[in-house]
Amino acid sequence: MALRQCRECRKEVSAEAISCPHCGCPFPTGKKEDLKKFLSGWEKYIPPEIREELKKLPWDNTFFPSEEKGERGEGKKFLYRHFPFFRGFEWKSKTTLFGLPLIHIAIGWTIGLEEGRWRLRPKVAKGIIAIGQFAFGVITIAQIGIGLLFGFGQVILGLTVVAQFALGVIFGLGQFATGYVAIGQFVLLAYYGLACMGNAVYLWSVDRKNIEAVEFFHQLLREIMAFFGK
Repeated sequence: MALRQCRECRKEVSAEAISCPHCGCPFPTGKKEDLKKFLSGWEKYIPPEIREELKKLPWDNTFFPSEEKGERGEGKKFLYRHFPFFRGFEWKSKTTLFGLPLIHIAIGWTIGLEEGRWRLRPKVAKGIIAIGQFAFGVITIAQIGIGLLFGFGQVILGLTVVAQFALGVIFGLGQFATGYVAIGQFVLLAYYGLACMGNAVYLWSVDRKNIEAVEFFHQLLREIMAFFGK
C-alpha cells in the first residue's frame, strides 16, 4: 500500500485514506477534486449558496481541523451553522437527584472526531424525566427509550408503557404490547390481554374470550370511570 504525506500534519498515511488518522484532515493526500467527489452524493441536500461556499474553502488549510487544541471545532461550526438540525437542542435542569438531572431534554446529534474520522452520534437524554429521540429515565418520553417507572413514545421499555411498541412489565398499551396487563392490536407475554389477537394467560380477543379476562377488564373500566367521577 502506497504511503504519502498528509498535507496538514506531514505524517505518512495511505494514499487511499479518506481522512488522516493523525489530524483528521479529509482526503489528506488528495486534491480539491476529491472533495467534490466526496460531496457529490450529498449535493442534492445542500442549498446552492452553501455549495458555493464549500467550493471557496481553501483546501490547503482545510476547515475540518481547526487550530484549537483538542476538538477540531471549525468543521463543527460550519456544519452547525448551515445544518442546524445536527446541533439539535439540549437542556438540563440544575436540580439533580441521584446524580441525574431532574429534567434532561436532548434532541439532535453530536459531531466528534474519532480515530481521524468525523462521526455523528445521536444525543441521548438521561435524567429523572428524560425527553428526546433517544432517552433513559425514570419517566421517559422518546422515540426510542427506557422508562423505569413510565414511558411514552414509539419503542419504549419500562414498568408501565404507552407506545407504538410498548414493552411493558406491569402495563403496556400500544399497537404491540407486552406486560402483566397488555392492551393493543397485538399482545404478547401478558397475563391479562385485551387485543385483536395475541397470546396471554387470560385473553379477550376477536376469537378468544376468557371469562377471567372479560371480568378483569370490565372491573378495570369501572375503576377508571370511578376515578374520574363517572
